[in-house]
Amino acid sequence: KFVQCNAGYGFANAENGEYEQASIIYRLCASDGECDDESAFGCEEAYGDYIVGINTYVQAYAEALEQQQNQRKLATSKRRLGDEFELQEFAECGRIDIEDDENDNGDEDAEEVEYYVGPACSEDGSDIVLSLFADEDCAYSAGVDFYDLAGQNLPYYDGGIASPYCSACGAYNDNNEFEVSEFCMRLGEASSGCDENDQSQCESIEELTAELRADESKSNAGKIILWIIVALVIVGIGFFLFKKQQQKKAASGVDNTPLGTSAAMS
Repeated sequence: KFVQCNAGYGFANAENGEYEQASIIYRLCASDGECDDESAFGCEEAYGDYIVGINTYVQAYAEALEQQQNQRKLATSKRRLGDEFELQEFAECGRIDIEDDENDNGDEDAEEVEYYVGPACSEDGSDIVLSLFADEDCAYSAGVDFYDLAGQNLPYYDGGIASPYCSACGAYNDNNEFEVSEFCMRLGEASSGCDENDQSQCESIEELTAELRADESKSNAGKIILWIIVALVIVGIGFFLFKKQQQKKAASGVDNTPLGTSAAMS
């Protein structure tokens, strides 16, 4: 389960050593356990936490999405002159050509501004977006809105790359053998983590997720208090209705003496 995106906390790909400008933390829950979509972490027992570069994560996601859609295009937004935008192309940060007819003054000697598109963390770290950058490493924001330049928004400009839901890391084949998905395999090869066999990132992951864990605890406490209040309200309503029923019986002269008992002799 995707946990959070860490802007400004770069990570070197554990497989090839390439440095990426931001990172992703995700959690693997036990296959025979439960994963809660409503929880920021998915599960609290029998799990491992891992960190991977944002470019690697988006590249793996794009490839998995393409497979799921049977090789259909990932998006239909225009890139330039009818070229189709593909998420995979910008998972690693890529240059994009933007035609700006409104600002074209006909000066052929004017310096052409280069822009790059790549993945970035949303403001709260709960999702991954595509954003406009001024450098080929996608480390510095372009400082201008893509819509103002191109007259349209970037695909995924408002998020949607990171799913908030739990997803299976594989499935059983026809031979009843469990096969790990390409997505999870790609992430596993490029990640470092915090589990029984790898404690190299335990401290970093704990520090990076401290605020999220605090928010999760507050949210859970709030849910418990809400359920207590609801339970008390239900009990209160039930008691009120019971008293009303007793009052009606008393007013109508209904004998509430239990069966099998007799009135006292005078």
